[in-house]
Amino acid sequence: MAKRKQAEIKDYFGVCPTCHKAEGFINVGWRDHWLFCKEHKVKWCIGANLFSSCKTESAASKRAMYKKLDFGSYREVVPFDPNEKLWAKERKKNAALVAKLNKKNMKSGVKVKEASFVEAPFEEGIPF
Repeated sequence: MAKRKQAEIKDYFGVCPTCHKAEGFINVGWRDHWLFCKEHKVKWCIGANLFSSCKTESAASKRAMYKKLDFGSYREVVPFDPNEKLWAKERKKNAALVAKLNKKNMKSGVKVKEASFVEAPFEEGIPF
């Protein structure tokens, strides 16, 4: 099987929907990470416990950054995803691969739902 070239992913966590940039991130609370655009005063949460800095940064430091940015006044938005076309292309490739695998495996009863997951017939005594 030919090896697929790894696509370059930029701005994985999204960017400002207005200027398509992200100025940085801030840790809020015990573990949440937020990206923001200072110019447009918008923010979007990218997750929790992704970066070790949320555990090592002091609460006083987090509060100081929050106040310095006036982060409470920022508007929460859905970020722009500059990789959407790439994701759509990958979904299309995966759908073609799934169709090909299902056609090939039709006789065995194995049906592929996604390119990364194969559902095998349940075998007695195996709990998963």
